[in-house]
Amino acid sequence: MRRDLEEAVIELGFERYVMIFEARYYGFTELSALVCEAWDIDELGKQYAEFIGLCEPIVRRWEDVRRPAGRQAFTDYTMTLYQWRRFPYLDPVLPIDLLPAGWAGHEAASVFFELRSRL
Repeated sequence: MRRDLEEAVIELGFERYVMIFEARYYGFTELSALVCEAWDIDELGKQYAEFIGLCEPIVRRWEDVRRPAGRQAFTDYTMTLYQWRRFPYLDPVLPIDLLPAGWAGHEAASVFFELRSRL
């Protein structure tokens, strides 16, 4: 994975702007316990689930429409963006092995990016 990152940085010509750090945890507490102390992952998961629930009708409305347009498309796009905008500030984007089983964040992101590209 690091090799892929290095190749991408070189390909883009960003070597002078990028620093790569690696870290390892050697503490005495399980990382999953530290995650729960640092972030309210359960609450964030609930918020992602609520986002999915709010977007389900929007997904259904546009799933068979080839080229969404008009006032409803604009309204749905704006509502989706409004509901999504807080997540990049709340989500620590943890590795999958530190997330609860069935993490709703991945599905929520998939729904958001699908609606964003469709609308």
